[in-house]
Amino acid sequence: MSDCKTVRYSTYEEQEPGTVIGNLATDLQLEAAGGAGGQSGFRLMPEYNGSVPVRVGERDGQLTVGSRIDREQLCEEQEPCLLLLDVVSFSRDKFLLIHVEIQVQDINDHYPEFPQPEIELEISESSAPGTRLPLPAALDADTGSYSVRGYELSVNGHLELELSDGAGSGGVQQPVPAPTLLLVKPLDRESEAELSLKLRARDGGNPPRSGEARLRVRVLDENDNAPAFGSGSLELELREDTAPGSLLLQLEARDPDQGLNGELRFTFSPRVEADARRLFRLEPRSGRLSLNAPLDHEARARFELEVEARDRGARPRASSCRVAVRVLDVNDNAPEIRVSALGPGPGPGEASGLASITEAAEPGSFVALVSVWDRDSGANGRLSVSLLGPRELHLRPAYGINHYMIVTAERLDRERDTEYNVTLVAEDQGPDPRRTVRPFTVTVTDVNDNAPAFPRSVYRLSLAENNLPGAQLGTVRARDPDLGPNGRLTYRLLQPHEGPGPGPGPGPGLQPPAVAVEPHTGSLYALRSLDREELPELELLLQATDGGSPPLSGSTTVRLIITDRNDNAPFITHPPPPPPSPGNRSAAPAPAKMALPGGAPRGYLAARVRAQDADEGPNGRLSYRIVSGEPPGLFTIRPDTGDVYLGRPLSVSPAGPGPGAFSLVVAVSDGGLPPLSSTVTVSFTAGPGPRPAPAPSGSPGPAQRSWDTSFTVIAVLAAGCVALLLAIVGIASTCGT
Repeated sequence: MSDCKTVRYSTYEEQEPGTVIGNLATDLQLEAAGGAGGQSGFRLMPEYNGSVPVRVGERDGQLTVGSRIDREQLCEEQEPCLLLLDVVSFSRDKFLLIHVEIQVQDINDHYPEFPQPEIELEISESSAPGTRLPLPAALDADTGSYSVRGYELSVNGHLELELSDGAGSGGVQQPVPAPTLLLVKPLDRESEAELSLKLRARDGGNPPRSGEARLRVRVLDENDNAPAFGSGSLELELREDTAPGSLLLQLEARDPDQGLNGELRFTFSPRVEADARRLFRLEPRSGRLSLNAPLDHEARARFELEVEARDRGARPRASSCRVAVRVLDVNDNAPEIRVSALGPGPGPGEASGLASITEAAEPGSFVALVSVWDRDSGANGRLSVSLLGPRELHLRPAYGINHYMIVTAERLDRERDTEYNVTLVAEDQGPDPRRTVRPFTVTVTDVNDNAPAFPRSVYRLSLAENNLPGAQLGTVRARDPDLGPNGRLTYRLLQPHEGPGPGPGPGPGLQPPAVAVEPHTGSLYALRSLDREELPELELLLQATDGGSPPLSGSTTVRLIITDRNDNAPFITHPPPPPPSPGNRSAAPAPAKMALPGGAPRGYLAARVRAQDADEGPNGRLSYRIVSGEPPGLFTIRPDTGDVYLGRPLSVSPAGPGPGAFSLVVAVSDGGLPPLSSTVTVSFTAGPGPRPAPAPSGSPGPAQRSWDTSFTVIAVLAAGCVALLLAIVGIASTCGT
């Protein structure tokens, strides 16, 4: 499971670039780059590139100072001053989010300074002891103990500094408030019209640093009643959506003097900041305090307004009233969502709205960091975050209360889903909730996890025999859903299963390869001319291999059927012609000789002609016919079987018992286009025999006589076969002994 680690470090401001802050690999006991697989390291999340003065070592995770760190510029008065960044530790199949918090500690590198090097004050000579004159506070950019910790006033007999205790609750030191000048002894303008003093501010450093300002206190002649407010401090609460121009407060002050000495003017004290003067308007004559510009609770939630009432006497007298304005929040800001991810390339993924994760990532692997915030406060700024999308991705807390991680919930399959479109929804819990919806896309990168696969386990191709070498048989393709080299296939033929072919010797020899494959397309080609009668079928094993690392492969069987052409003429097997004479082997074959009994009846089976054809189908389907015969019309033949019958009774010449001679030419043709044929010549010799007597009533006819003659022939042949078998058995017995 992926997890988020939080690590904390501390460093001082103004350290030299290159100063080591910490080492993530060592402190978290992680594997540095160059370990197993060599594919690990550390990478700063994209939104921090160039925006933080800290560098992260990509190989060992060492944190060093990258550029000048000025705590006052970085955090102003915020305490503690934290520098936050997120680092991803990654390896081949593991991504780990590391949240780094670096506390920047202050050094005493600034002097206290007053807003003006010379401060002018006025006080009436009739002011009673206890009269207070506010002084501007000194500013020190340092914080904590290095901020302003005290003030000192040069020695005089009339004025002292009044300081409040700077210790807060729990002993935590708070910023020292601005000093106040306290009158401890009545003044006499005639004896001393102006007091020139030195005001010094010091910080808490060791040694401390200090800054000075010159005080010029003018003593005014008698206007001995100062204006007085009904209350020295007022509290005011405003909704941030209060309309500009609204009346906020009617300030009232009294001065018992008459004339100009009792005519008052209301003004903001010099201590009031320019931002407050822009937002609030004070009418000098009436003391009406109104809103001048829209408020924003998220920019500032509290204002301190110091209002002075001053009379118009020759020597004006003034008093002040503190008005604290608290700005109440309304739900006027929608939540904001930031998604930080490692994109498909070397750059960040946030700008393009894309994140990338390999399909080999384990469940729980880090995909993206989701940060949400709402500038409102309270329930208006309290957020709930949800992830709408496929079940393969899950949202879980990362660190803090508003930082989440998108992680894988189960194994991914790029071939099933190449990307996931998810929607992040952040909603606040205000009375009228506001919602922000952020779509985000997670792309899945490929690994070689699919072997090539053929759609069928067996392919059947056909090719007519006697083909030309190089003839294309067909194309067989495999499919691989992986991408790039992982899905780029090459084909090759494994050892084909070919039948034996004719060899040079008496035994069979192996034929050369008959088929080749084009490696990139899967197209099959014949390398030589094929003969169906010699090789009717060829079985090939075709293998497809992808370009992954390591490569994967798959195979299929290709059965090549060699179809027939009519390239073989019929071959006469019966009756066999007599062997040629030893001295004349090149002469035409002699006719086959056969005997016929004299007086054979019509329909008598005179001979059987048999033939074979190596071709198949119509090319091997044979038919028989009589080409010529002597005498004509004596013989008939069955076209389908080749059986030759007498077309009329065989008669012997009455002149004497001598034998007769007859000839017959039979042609055998196949059914090819065009057909091929062979012929055989049969010479019949008829022996003498008595003229058959007229058949008496009830005596068997020609058909019966034909059957009797056929039976006689069959019996003679059977007897000869038995005799031959007995001779073979006798010879075998003799050899065995």
